Amino acid sequence: MIHALRVISATLLLYGCSQEGGDVIPKTSNDYRNDFVKEASKLLKDSDTPGVAVAIVKGDGRKWTYGFGYEDLENQKPMTENTVISIGSVSKIVTGFAAMQAVEKGLLDLDESVNSYLPF
Repeated sequence: MIHALRVISATLLLYGCSQEGGDVIPKTSNDYRNDFVKEASKLLKDSDTPGVAVAIVKGDGRKWTYGFGYEDLENQKPMTENTVISIGSVSKIVTGFAAMQAVEKGLLDLDESVNSYLPF
């Protein structure tokens, strides 16, 4: 459950950093990145999480990647965008989110049998 809360918090953080808000001077991509790095670093510290890797993807490619904290806390090995980590049950949240996006786009009907989409 704690991991799910971290994912939700990070998602909300990303959404919050992407909003224009009431700024008189529009933010640049670097401003948003700096805001995100600052807030994500605070979230890691507050949640006592050793490290996390973030990738922002649009279309068919990565737009920005960043590693926060450590992949190996004991040896102080930093987390990078290339660190391989186990995502555990977080994939259930991602799958559910993707399924609901497909429902919103009319690509998936929750009342339909799974066999109609994946025939055996």
